Amino acid sequence: MGSEDDGHSSSEGSPAARAVEEIESGMTSSDKPACSPPDERPALGPSFYDPEPVHRGTPRVSRVGKRRALVLVGIHVLVFLHLVHWQLRGETLSPLEPSEAMYTTARGVVNAGAILLGASLVSVLIFGRFFCGWACHLVALQDGCAWLLKKLGRRPRPLRSRALSWVPLAAGLYMFGFPLYVRWAEDFGWPDFGLHLTKKSFWETFPGFWLGFATFAFCGGVMVWFLGAKGFCTYACPYGGLFRVMDKLAPLRIRVTDACKGCGHCSAVCTSNVRVKDEVARFGMVVDSGCMKCLDCVSVCPENALHLGFGKPAVGARPRSKRRWRLPYSWGEELFLVTLFGAVLAICAGLPREYYPWATALYGRMPLLFSLGLASGTAFLGLYLWRFYRSPMLTLQTLVLRQEGRATRSGRVFLAVAVIWFGLVLHSAWIQAETWVANRAFERLPVGELAFAPDREARLTGENRSDIAAAKEHYAVVRRWGLVGDLRVPTRLGSLALLEGDAERAARLMREAIAVDPEFAYSHGDLAKILASQGRFAEAKASIEEALRLKPEEPEFREVAKQILVRRAEQLAQSGDFPAAIEVLEELKNLTGPNPMLDAMLRQLRGQ
Repeated sequence: MGSEDDGHSSSEGSPAARAVEEIESGMTSSDKPACSPPDERPALGPSFYDPEPVHRGTPRVSRVGKRRALVLVGIHVLVFLHLVHWQLRGETLSPLEPSEAMYTTARGVVNAGAILLGASLVSVLIFGRFFCGWACHLVALQDGCAWLLKKLGRRPRPLRSRALSWVPLAAGLYMFGFPLYVRWAEDFGWPDFGLHLTKKSFWETFPGFWLGFATFAFCGGVMVWFLGAKGFCTYACPYGGLFRVMDKLAPLRIRVTDACKGCGHCSAVCTSNVRVKDEVARFGMVVDSGCMKCLDCVSVCPENALHLGFGKPAVGARPRSKRRWRLPYSWGEELFLVTLFGAVLAICAGLPREYYPWATALYGRMPLLFSLGLASGTAFLGLYLWRFYRSPMLTLQTLVLRQEGRATRSGRVFLAVAVIWFGLVLHSAWIQAETWVANRAFERLPVGELAFAPDREARLTGENRSDIAAAKEHYAVVRRWGLVGDLRVPTRLGSLALLEGDAERAARLMREAIAVDPEFAYSHGDLAKILASQGRFAEAKASIEEALRLKPEEPEFREVAKQILVRRAEQLAQSGDFPAAIEVLEELKNLTGPNPMLDAMLRQLRGQ
């Protein structure tokens, strides 16, 4: 065994050393100069590492891993019990999801998610990112995927981008700070804050089962293999972006003693892509805000040199030596990543609706978190596709894509996947362009004012008719060629049919919208109004009752229900069916409460 003075020669061939090399370099074979010596990095002098022999070989199994797994399983059990309570009671604590805090800054709704986010930020400010490592369900999913890949002999290497590492912070500021900026810019003042800790419509702000499943599969699975462990946390998580800032000020950090010999076991087992060995050598502690305090590095250290302790925070820490790794991407490649990321994010999530209400999300349903993950993954895929045509040697994770200037079998599969993927991206861009043009035309129309007006034909201007034709044309393209049903398309085509005086077609289109999403209450409410305008009060009554079942607190539905029930009762009374008319008015009384006029009508009908 060599001494520490001979650089890294003593670690060649060691599994731990190879893992550390992969983690700390973050480079593929194509990134390294063809004629460079094996290791140009200067070895640290004996002033830091103990000169005694270093423990090489495979790192031992972390004793903390099973404990953390049990804690994360317990978190999921609590989530399940939360859902069971909602199913049994019909009302429960609002979702403990940090994204719910958006409604706090936008509308003043202080819910359980906002309280959780606030408490988490305070905890990170003191203790670091324990919340991420020990309580986040998506971290559990990513770590589970990384564990399975490790069992299959695959250890994804992190792809390290300087520019895209700022995405989580930008996303966090947009989610929670942009609504406050809009209120300030538009002079709306502060929202009226109030507690709303319980909820009946639990899934109201969630994307639905299949879209949620796709989010977890891509962000918790695909991104791990492609971008490395915790790829979503690194390049997409908006909460993690805020936590990174707070973590810089946290006094509780992983620190090192003089017992460290630089074996690199800590870096080899870190699931947060932290260069632990290098950081403790340069700073005496881990300063990387990506550290989620999983404590695996502390557990596996053969010298017990790492510990969790209070002391100086990371902000302002000065390194003892220079950085020991090359940056994997040039600034031109970083610019390419940012540009492609921004384009794909706009395609998926749309533009800020406060200023561009027509530039909506893809198919009207793509959530921001999924969009951030898709944009990050697509940006890296595009970069490696570019490198595929420029580099004679190229690897991606464990796959050799090009060798000696020729594409390998893995390279041809990669190329096919990339072409299909970017074909879908371009198709989505086309659908979005058609949708946005249609939306702009539709929003110029006085739909609410004229849809049920008896003189709408006379009040429609030539510009209105041009907008109707344009909206119909572009929505028809989306309806025919879209890969996923878009609830807005049949809904808005139905509104256009009303403007043209075709209530029958409007009703058919609204039923089509209900088929796309049967749980969307407003489609049932709109259908009820259309049917009522045709005098089909029995069908209208059934539709508005379904709308009230789905969203009982909506005041508009209650007003529409009152009008429909009165008209239905009049219709039954005129046909001589007085018992049925009395029954309908009793329903109306239950909806409105005590009403002298209703009591008089009931007495009159009972006297018939």
